[in-house]
Amino acid sequence: MMKLRLRLVVSWSLLLAHAHAFWSTCETGTTCVFYCYDKLLPKLYGAGPHLHVNPFCTVYGERTTPQDDVVAGNGRPPIRAQTKDRQDVFYDSVIITNLVPKEHLLKLLEHAAENPYKRNGKNLDYRLIYMEAVTIIREISAEFTGAELKFTKYAELDGMIQERLQSAQMNREELMHLSDANSGLKILKVTLSIPRLAEDVENKVRASLRNKKNSFWRVCPVRSRAHRHLSHADMLMCQCSSHKRQRRRPV
Repeated sequence: MMKLRLRLVVSWSLLLAHAHAFWSTCETGTTCVFYCYDKLLPKLYGAGPHLHVNPFCTVYGERTTPQDDVVAGNGRPPIRAQTKDRQDVFYDSVIITNLVPKEHLLKLLEHAAENPYKRNGKNLDYRLIYMEAVTIIREISAEFTGAELKFTKYAELDGMIQERLQSAQMNREELMHLSDANSGLKILKVTLSIPRLAEDVENKVRASLRNKKNSFWRVCPVRSRAHRHLSHADMLMCQCSSHKRQRRRPV
């Protein structure tokens, strides 16, 4: 009796293993494609189980809903760039929220993937997002000084990166031989940490800003609490008016 049960269990296990070779499951939120003998089949599959007649076919799922790609941070090293005044600047966290539309997936997997046969979910992200984002961040950093990136331009950096990264998707070199060189990738959001300068440089910049602020209050004759919320332009006018009054003072 025990031998019969053991045979039934083994037979059932072999049957399930053999049957599993003819069906695959596509996870929710992803769109799947099949590769047979390392050749991409020209058909998309939605979430759920799918039958296929060839046991040598393998399934590959690509997320076609918004996803966050980490370019720096969360285990990845910070991005290092150089500023206009030749200072090293570091970005400890860079996250790119993007979306790959279904209608562009087959084209990208076949022509824009780092390796069409490397089905690990990272081949598209590396070439279309990671490499482009690092290049763009370094280009933008070289346009400003370290102080500008840290204290005056930071609020605009994510928008600059998003705009240039989206523009880079319009004419992909990998797709130039096709009628449409647009990757179709949508850059939804860029989340950027505050640029980090070398510690000694940051200390010098902060000290310089404090000195400028202190020098203003020494020059401006009005020191009431209400005037502490003046804009930079009003501060300059206050300085100029103070100098004019000093010149008009009788000897």
